[in-house]
Amino acid sequence: MYQEPSIIGASWLSEQSFCEQKLYLNKVKKIPLVATFSMKKGSAVHESKYEEFAKEAKPATWEEFFASDGLVVSREVELRHSGNNVILLGRVDEVACDKDGVYIIDDKPNDYAYIGIRKQIWAYCHLVENNFKALIEKNNKTVFAVLKNRDTGAVVWKEKYIGTHKEELLISLMRLRDVLTGKRQPEPTKNANKCKVCQYNSVCEFSLVKEKAEQT
Repeated sequence: MYQEPSIIGASWLSEQSFCEQKLYLNKVKKIPLVATFSMKKGSAVHESKYEEFAKEAKPATWEEFFASDGLVVSREVELRHSGNNVILLGRVDEVACDKDGVYIIDDKPNDYAYIGIRKQIWAYCHLVENNFKALIEKNNKTVFAVLKNRDTGAVVWKEKYIGTHKEELLISLMRLRDVLTGKRQPEPTKNANKCKVCQYNSVCEFSLVKEKAEQT
């Protein structure tokens, strides 16, 4: 029986790692999230970085981009790829290329690459590889996943995108697809600190903060 593909945003991989139940309440139950100060700041910083990039950017084809030996950069690259009954969408903060490789870069206000963040960047790598596979192979470029501190510009984590990462990403995508379609139950976090900062802690049946309050 035909089933519509599930639309999944690359950033959902990071949200899934934080708390799958929170993601479920937002994406399936459609309980809206209020834009926080940090969310608004993040959007403003990304917009500012793009405006600075646009002032200096020179038009080029993707063929010229991936063939370049000197450092070239593109920002806010929107991509999609379909496979395994999933439509994966993503907007990559920065794609850079030089003679040594292709760098898929995400900017976050973090000094540590948590597993959810790494999966999100692997999802961007997946998108770039599948959209530009022929050009990457033609120019014999290696794909690297990179996390930069959004505020300092420092590289927090950099790693070659390899087969084990692809396997781990696929497992997460298939699980998330099944959660979104009701084939699996979402798994709530077991970390009370996450519940404390969650906007859904007053309505979530699994909230550890609510449980603690009821016990007292």
